[in-house]
Amino acid sequence: MTKVITIATIAQSLNLQPEDVNLPNGKVVKSIVWRPDHLPQVFEVCDGFRREMGVGKNDLVVIDGVGPSWLVPTVTHAFHPTSTAVSYPQGGPGATLPISGTQIDGAGSATDVSFTVTEGESETVVEFNLTSPQIDALATIASLVAPTLSHGKPVKITGRGPTAIAAALAEAYAHVVPYVALFQPGTGFVVAISHSDVQLGTVFQA
Repeated sequence: MTKVITIATIAQSLNLQPEDVNLPNGKVVKSIVWRPDHLPQVFEVCDGFRREMGVGKNDLVVIDGVGPSWLVPTVTHAFHPTSTAVSYPQGGPGATLPISGTQIDGAGSATDVSFTVTEGESETVVEFNLTSPQIDALATIASLVAPTLSHGKPVKITGRGPTAIAAALAEAYAHVVPYVALFQPGTGFVVAISHSDVQLGTVFQA
């Protein structure tokens, strides 16, 4: 069974209201302003939705709406072990991009994407880069394989491209590393999934 959870519904559960946001082109729009410190509440709210919805391993939860790259992994992880995807209007009515289920193998691979893995003493940085100015996101996500990493170290993910790529990589590493952080320009690396004493929403500067 497929069920939909919207970013707007999550925001309402946290009593977040749209605010005026100044775009780079000078236009002002109304939008929810998400902060990293919202993430512990986001996880708690979505875990509650999971129980209320009664979803299981054979179901699919589709996340509809937009937000920062680090928001979706927290939402998807709260629904584990239920499979998750994000809505993809550009792909046509009802199109989705799967987030859960990405395999880990070798140097990683995907259609129109390359990977750079930087192993540090205390962390690993995985950077993805689009190899084409225009990509077929459906094909990219369907072919996505995450690079194999050294176990035991947290992972930081960075790259320019669809949020679904970063979220799928985060989910792939979710249960093999202490925590996963995703990069947002102007903010830093935000911890979106954690199985350690590092709290969700913790920000590390690049």
